[in-house]
Amino acid sequence: MSMVERQIFDVIQEGLDFFTGDSGQRFERFLLNELELSVAEAAKGRIYFAGGTNDEGDAVEARPPTLRHGYARTGGPFPSWNIILGGEREKQPYLNDDALGITEDGERFFDPETGEVVDAKIRRVTYMINIQVIADHPDVTLWYYHLLKRIVLSQHDAFLEKDIYSPTIGGADLVPDPRYLPHDVFARQLTLEIEGEECWTETLEGGFSTTVGGIAVDDTGASKTSGDASASVTAKVTNY
Repeated sequence: MSMVERQIFDVIQEGLDFFTGDSGQRFERFLLNELELSVAEAAKGRIYFAGGTNDEGDAVEARPPTLRHGYARTGGPFPSWNIILGGEREKQPYLNDDALGITEDGERFFDPETGEVVDAKIRRVTYMINIQVIADHPDVTLWYYHLLKRIVLSQHDAFLEKDIYSPTIGGADLVPDPRYLPHDVFARQLTLEIEGEECWTETLEGGFSTTVGGIAVDDTGASKTSGDASASVTAKVTNY
């Protein structure tokens, strides 16, 4: 798996683009049909999300959430969705960390620098990803938190395409701790627990074997070296 944070970013951005692609009509339907808000609040949410003219006739600039990596900074941009690595841990080691040493085309992995065959390794890892939903109004924080959760839940296939198993989710309100957040914003956090596999390669100690040698026993039970047993020993292994 490549950088899990980037993979999550791409999946969520794809979902957000779906809602921003039609002047906020999908977002308004989401507020009406899925969150069951009033018609008036859903219309207000659409104008905030996609821009337009409010009831007073004033032009409103579109303010969908900005997706970004890392903690929020004073001054924004807000509203924002901030992807933060809460932690990662090894979940399951495999025997000798060995992975399947061939590609999808049946070819062995080679070091691009030396051209030598390399030893493929793998470990299973659990990632805790915190996505902070930050806005300068409590209603907007609620709208965008539930929109984010909706996107994560509905992007099951998109996660799988990136070798990310469907996340386990959790969430909570956040205290605006000045060490991590500006003091004048409202914040919630959606937590994703994700399992994936970290892969790497190592030098293959001793090289890669292509022949078998050693002691052989013929049908009479006599021991012979591999050099003089070729005529009396029948190979039972099929190479492919």
